[in-house]
Amino acid sequence: MRVAGAQRSMAAPTMREASVLLVDPHPVTRHAILAALEATQGLSLSSCGASLDAHDVLDPPDIVVLRLPDRNANGSQTSELARARELFPDAVHVAIVDFGEQHDIVGTLLNAGAGAIFDDRSALSELGAVLRLAAAGYAVLPADTFDAIMAMLASDGSENAANGDVRSGFGELTARQCEVLDLLVKGHSNKTIAQMLSISESTVKVHVRAIMAESGLRNRTQIAAHYLAAVR
Repeated sequence: MRVAGAQRSMAAPTMREASVLLVDPHPVTRHAILAALEATQGLSLSSCGASLDAHDVLDPPDIVVLRLPDRNANGSQTSELARARELFPDAVHVAIVDFGEQHDIVGTLLNAGAGAIFDDRSALSELGAVLRLAAAGYAVLPADTFDAIMAMLASDGSENAANGDVRSGFGELTARQCEVLDLLVKGHSNKTIAQMLSISESTVKVHVRAIMAESGLRNRTQIAAHYLAAVR
Protein backbone atom coordinates (compact mmCIF):
# COMPACT_ATOMS: atom_id res chain seq x y z
CA MET A 1 0.00 0.00 0.00
CA ARG A 2 1.04 3.63 -0.33
CA VAL A 3 0.59 5.99 2.61
CA ALA A 4 0.41 9.70 1.88
CA GLY A 5 2.31 11.84 4.34
CA ALA A 6 4.07 8.91 6.02
CA GLN A 7 6.80 6.39 5.38
CA ARG A 8 5.66 3.37 3.39
CA SER A 9 5.20 0.89 6.21
CA MET A 10 2.66 -1.55 7.55
CA ALA A 11 3.32 -0.38 11.11
CA ALA A 12 0.28 1.52 12.35
CA PRO A 13 0.71 4.56 14.61
CA THR A 14 -0.14 4.37 18.29
CA MET A 15 -3.74 5.43 18.86
CA ARG A 16 -6.73 4.70 21.04
CA GLU A 17 -9.01 1.82 20.15
CA ALA A 18 -11.15 2.72 17.14
CA SER A 19 -14.70 1.47 16.63
CA VAL A 20 -15.54 0.04 13.21
CA LEU A 21 -18.81 -0.31 11.34
CA LEU A 22 -18.57 -2.87 8.53
CA VAL A 23 -20.95 -2.89 5.55
CA ASP A 24 -20.72 -5.70 3.00
CA PRO A 25 -23.72 -7.15 1.13
CA HIS A 26 -22.03 -10.52 0.62
CA PRO A 27 -22.03 -12.79 3.71
CA VAL A 28 -18.95 -14.82 2.73
CA THR A 29 -16.64 -11.85 2.24
CA ARG A 30 -18.27 -10.03 5.16
CA HIS A 31 -17.34 -12.86 7.52
CA ALA A 32 -13.79 -12.97 6.12
CA ILE A 33 -13.35 -9.22 6.64
CA LEU A 34 -14.85 -9.52 10.10
CA ALA A 35 -12.31 -12.19 11.04
CA ALA A 36 -9.45 -9.99 9.80
CA LEU A 37 -10.67 -7.02 11.84
CA GLU A 38 -11.15 -9.09 14.99
CA ALA A 39 -7.51 -10.19 14.70
CA THR A 40 -6.28 -6.58 14.68
CA GLN A 41 -5.37 -4.90 17.95
CA GLY A 42 -6.74 -1.42 18.45
CA LEU A 43 -9.99 -2.04 16.56
CA SER A 44 -13.40 -2.90 17.97
CA LEU A 45 -16.40 -3.84 15.83
CA SER A 46 -19.44 -1.73 16.67
CA SER A 47 -21.73 -3.20 14.02
CA CYS A 48 -21.66 -5.45 10.96
CA GLY A 49 -24.29 -5.91 8.28
CA ALA A 50 -25.29 -6.10 4.64
CA SER A 51 -26.29 -2.44 4.23
CA LEU A 52 -26.07 0.93 5.94
CA ASP A 53 -29.78 0.79 6.75
CA ALA A 54 -29.30 -2.50 8.62
CA HIS A 55 -27.34 -0.86 11.43
CA ASP A 56 -28.73 0.39 14.70
CA VAL A 57 -25.70 2.15 16.14
CA LEU A 58 -25.92 3.87 19.51
CA ASP A 59 -22.48 5.49 19.31
CA PRO A 60 -21.20 6.75 15.94
CA PRO A 61 -18.23 4.66 14.72
CA ASP A 62 -14.74 6.03 14.21
CA ILE A 63 -14.37 4.11 10.94
CA VAL A 64 -16.95 3.01 8.37
CA VAL A 65 -15.73 0.20 6.11
CA LEU A 66 -17.72 -0.15 2.88
CA ARG A 67 -17.19 -3.02 0.48
CA LEU A 68 -18.48 -1.36 -2.65
CA PRO A 69 -20.11 -2.95 -5.71
CA ASP A 70 -18.58 -3.15 -9.16
CA ARG A 71 -17.97 0.29 -10.66
CA ASN A 72 -20.46 -0.45 -13.44
CA ALA A 73 -23.36 -0.61 -10.98
CA ASN A 74 -24.91 2.72 -12.02
CA GLY A 75 -22.91 4.98 -9.74
CA SER A 76 -23.79 3.03 -6.61
CA GLN A 77 -20.18 3.28 -5.39
CA THR A 78 -20.30 7.03 -4.88
CA SER A 79 -23.92 6.96 -3.68
CA GLU A 80 -22.99 4.47 -0.95
CA LEU A 81 -20.14 6.72 0.17
CA ALA A 82 -22.41 9.76 0.13
CA ARG A 83 -24.97 7.91 2.24
CA ALA A 84 -22.31 6.82 4.73
CA ARG A 85 -20.98 10.37 5.04
CA GLU A 86 -24.51 11.64 5.62
CA LEU A 87 -25.14 9.12 8.40
CA PHE A 88 -21.68 9.30 9.99
CA PRO A 89 -20.10 12.65 9.03
CA ASP A 90 -17.32 12.45 11.62
CA ALA A 91 -16.14 8.95 10.73
CA VAL A 92 -13.29 7.97 8.43
CA HIS A 93 -14.71 6.13 5.42
CA VAL A 94 -12.68 3.28 3.94
CA ALA A 95 -13.72 1.81 0.60
CA ILE A 96 -12.98 -1.79 -0.34
CA VAL A 97 -13.30 -2.14 -4.10
CA ASP A 98 -12.04 -4.28 -6.96
CA PHE A 99 -11.21 -1.77 -9.68
CA GLY A 100 -9.01 -4.01 -11.83
CA GLU A 101 -6.84 -1.88 -14.10
CA GLN A 102 -9.22 1.10 -14.04
CA HIS A 103 -7.24 3.12 -11.51
CA ASP A 104 -8.98 6.41 -12.30
CA ILE A 105 -11.86 5.29 -10.04
CA VAL A 106 -9.56 6.15 -7.13
CA GLY A 107 -9.92 9.86 -7.82
CA THR A 108 -13.70 9.54 -7.93
CA LEU A 109 -13.81 7.67 -4.62
CA LEU A 110 -11.46 10.09 -2.85
CA ASN A 111 -13.50 13.03 -4.09
CA ALA A 112 -16.65 11.27 -2.86
CA GLY A 113 -15.19 11.16 0.64
CA ALA A 114 -13.15 7.97 0.97
CA GLY A 115 -10.34 8.44 3.47
CA ALA A 116 -8.58 5.29 2.27
CA ILE A 117 -9.04 2.68 -0.43
CA PHE A 118 -8.30 -1.02 -0.07
CA ASP A 119 -7.98 -3.29 -3.10
CA ASP A 120 -10.46 -6.16 -2.83
CA ARG A 121 -7.78 -8.44 -4.27
CA SER A 122 -5.25 -7.67 -1.52
CA ALA A 123 -4.55 -9.87 1.49
CA LEU A 124 -7.10 -9.16 4.23
CA SER A 125 -4.30 -9.44 6.78
CA GLU A 126 -3.27 -5.92 5.67
CA LEU A 127 -6.69 -4.36 6.20
CA GLY A 128 -6.34 -3.74 9.93
CA ALA A 129 -3.18 -1.67 9.47
CA VAL A 130 -4.87 0.31 6.69
CA LEU A 131 -7.81 1.15 8.96
CA ARG A 132 -5.58 2.28 11.81
CA LEU A 133 -3.55 4.50 9.48
CA ALA A 134 -6.73 5.95 8.00
CA ALA A 135 -8.11 6.65 11.48
CA ALA A 136 -4.87 8.48 12.28
CA GLY A 137 -5.47 10.83 9.34
CA TYR A 138 -3.44 9.24 6.55
CA ALA A 139 -4.71 8.66 3.02
CA VAL A 140 -3.87 5.06 2.14
CA LEU A 141 -3.90 3.64 -1.39
CA PRO A 142 -2.66 0.38 -2.92
CA ALA A 143 0.91 0.99 -4.09
CA ASP A 144 0.29 -0.08 -7.69
CA THR A 145 -2.72 2.23 -7.86
CA PHE A 146 -0.71 5.21 -6.64
CA ASP A 147 1.98 4.48 -9.22
CA ALA A 148 -0.67 4.15 -11.95
CA ILE A 149 -2.16 7.52 -10.99
CA MET A 150 1.26 9.13 -11.26
CA ALA A 151 1.84 7.50 -14.66
CA MET A 152 -1.53 8.67 -16.00
CA LEU A 153 -0.90 12.18 -14.74
CA ALA A 154 2.52 12.22 -16.35
CA SER A 155 1.01 11.28 -19.71
CA ASP A 156 -2.27 13.21 -19.51
CA GLY A 157 -1.54 16.08 -17.16
CA SER A 158 0.73 18.10 -19.43
CA GLU A 159 -1.88 18.05 -22.18
CA ASN A 160 -4.49 19.38 -19.79
CA ALA A 161 -2.27 21.63 -17.69
CA ALA A 162 -3.58 24.79 -19.31
CA ASN A 163 -7.18 23.67 -18.98
CA GLY A 164 -8.94 26.03 -16.59
CA ASP A 165 -11.69 23.48 -15.97
CA VAL A 166 -9.16 21.12 -14.40
CA ARG A 167 -7.75 23.75 -12.07
CA SER A 168 -11.12 25.25 -11.20
CA GLY A 169 -11.70 22.51 -8.65
CA PHE A 170 -8.75 23.80 -6.63
CA GLY A 171 -10.15 27.23 -5.87
CA GLU A 172 -8.54 30.56 -6.68
CA LEU A 173 -4.89 29.74 -7.36
CA THR A 174 -2.17 32.16 -8.38
CA ALA A 175 -0.16 31.57 -11.54
CA ARG A 176 2.76 30.26 -9.47
CA GLN A 177 0.50 27.93 -7.48
CA CYS A 178 -0.82 26.53 -10.76
CA GLU A 179 2.75 25.80 -11.84
CA VAL A 180 3.43 24.06 -8.53
CA LEU A 181 0.20 22.07 -8.86
CA ASP A 182 1.06 20.85 -12.36
CA LEU A 183 4.44 19.56 -11.16
CA LEU A 184 3.17 18.20 -7.85
CA VAL A 185 0.56 15.95 -9.46
CA LYS A 186 3.25 14.41 -11.67
CA GLY A 187 4.99 13.13 -8.56
CA HIS A 188 7.82 15.66 -8.25
CA SER A 189 9.16 16.31 -4.76
CA ASN A 190 9.20 19.78 -3.21
CA LYS A 191 12.96 19.92 -3.75
CA THR A 192 12.65 19.07 -7.45
CA ILE A 193 9.80 21.55 -7.93
CA ALA A 194 11.92 24.25 -6.30
CA GLN A 195 14.79 23.52 -8.69
CA MET A 196 12.52 23.45 -11.75
CA LEU A 197 10.86 26.77 -10.86
CA SER A 198 14.02 28.42 -9.46
CA ILE A 199 12.43 29.11 -6.08
CA SER A 200 13.23 27.93 -2.56
CA GLU A 201 11.91 24.66 -1.18
CA SER A 202 10.25 26.53 1.68
CA THR A 203 8.37 28.64 -0.88
CA VAL A 204 7.15 25.46 -2.58
CA LYS A 205 5.84 24.22 0.78
CA VAL A 206 3.95 27.49 1.23
CA HIS A 207 2.35 27.06 -2.19
CA VAL A 208 1.43 23.42 -1.49
CA ARG A 209 -0.23 24.42 1.79
CA ALA A 210 -2.13 27.15 -0.06
CA ILE A 211 -3.34 24.65 -2.68
CA MET A 212 -4.57 22.35 0.09
CA ALA A 213 -6.30 25.22 1.87
CA GLU A 214 -8.04 26.40 -1.31
CA SER A 215 -9.15 22.91 -2.37
CA GLY A 216 -9.99 21.47 1.05
CA LEU A 217 -7.73 18.49 0.33
CA ARG A 218 -5.50 17.08 3.05
CA ASN A 219 -2.42 15.68 1.31
CA ARG A 220 -0.55 15.18 -1.95
CA THR A 221 -2.30 11.89 -2.74
CA GLN A 222 -5.73 13.51 -2.58
CA ILE A 223 -4.49 16.42 -4.70
CA ALA A 224 -3.20 14.01 -7.36
CA ALA A 225 -6.40 11.95 -7.34
CA HIS A 226 -8.59 15.08 -7.47
CA TYR A 227 -6.60 16.39 -10.43
CA LEU A 228 -6.80 13.02 -12.18
CA ALA A 229 -10.58 12.85 -11.76
CA ALA A 230 -10.89 16.29 -13.39
CA VAL A 231 -8.58 15.35 -16.25
CA ARG A 232 -10.33 12.06 -16.98
